[in-house]
Amino acid sequence: MRKCLAVVLAVGCLILAPSPARAVRGGLAGGVAYSSIDRGSRAAGYSLGWRWRAGGGVVAEIALRPGLRLAPALLYREQGAETEFAGIPMTENGEILERVLALDLPIERVVAGRGFVSAGPEIDYLLSGVLTGTVVQESAPASGYRADYTSLASRVDLLLRGGIGWEILTRSPAVAVEASYAQGITSRRRAIGSLPANELPWMASGLDVYRQSACVTRRFELRLRSLW
Repeated sequence: MRKCLAVVLAVGCLILAPSPARAVRGGLAGGVAYSSIDRGSRAAGYSLGWRWRAGGGVVAEIALRPGLRLAPALLYREQGAETEFAGIPMTENGEILERVLALDLPIERVVAGRGFVSAGPEIDYLLSGVLTGTVVQESAPASGYRADYTSLASRVDLLLRGGIGWEILTRSPAVAVEASYAQGITSRRRAIGSLPANELPWMASGLDVYRQSACVTRRFELRLRSLW
């Protein structure tokens, strides 16, 4: 955790550092994301919904040539999904909540004066991943559960993102709004629900009592940024 915080502080200082030539500008960004995950290889029977979450961090704008720029961002972001299972012998409702540290590396192309389009990779590092939910089984009262799957598999996730934006103000501080969509190109193993008694492995304990699936992240995001 200390190494992670050190990296965040170092990159933040580099992004916010002033540039005499104004070829590099730094600033802050914040927004909301509407996220979910795909069904994965072992999510048959589950309905996976979308959730609103917030995030923010530091951003930069690096001029490459007229009309073309790199717009890296280091962001803290929350994302997740709703899970629902209706069947026999149980019904279940749950929620996945993930906290990630994201490094966005999009290239932006200026179009129509103040407009721009962007595309590029995103690297997410999972800080925590938790599944909470409630199970109702036949002839049994409802019971709640909480599963922390942070250490279940690789914490690094690679996504591709694309978006469109508009510069509201062009003078310092410059303000822009952007809408984007990100799709995972690698999958992350997640706990998505509890296993019914007839599917539990012998002597199951810990995360073995939960249904696990390799799922891909999907996310729409609306972001506001200010650069100076």
